[in-house]
Order: sequence, then C-alpha cells, then structure tokens
Amino acid sequence: MTPHSEHQINFLEILEGLKFPVTKAEIILHAEKRGASEDALDRLQGIPEDDFKNRDELLDNINVIEEMPGQENLWSSLESEDPHAEEREGRDVV
Repeated sequence: MTPHSEHQINFLEILEGLKFPVTKAEIILHAEKRGASEDALDRLQGIPEDDFKNRDELLDNINVIEEMPGQENLWSSLESEDPHAEEREGRDVV
C-alpha cells in the first residue's frame, strides 16, 4: 500500500483522448478540461517541461514523481499537518 493509496488518481481516465506528442502545458490544459482534481493537477505540474511522445512515456514520468522520497505527507490527508499536535493534546505518540 502506498502512502497515498487512499487517494489514488486515475490518470488513464484524465488523459483519455489526449493526442500525442504533447507538451506539459497541453497535458495540464487537457486535465483541467476533464475535471481533474487539484491533487492530480499538482502531480502533473511536477512533470518535466518535455514533449511526451506517447502515454507510456508520460505515465512513467508521473510515476517518478510518485516514488520521490519525502513526498508521503504531501498526498496523505490522514497525516497531521502539525507533527507535534498530538503531544500538545496530551496524547502518547507511538
């Protein structure tokens, strides 16, 4: 289970109908028109400023973002934004 598995984004659905080759700007515009979530648009903002030849190349770049260390808290709404909130509330932190 990935840290943000509760919020998996269906990029195949978002990218449906996209014509390749395509630029990052075209990808984001297409995703916006298809009603992509803010999380999905944020992830797409993180891809390189490249031209993508096909869907697999684009999905590989999206997956690289997903696997970057230190991104766990970015996608999990289950994590507290304040790492010391539980201590201040008197709860034991395990």
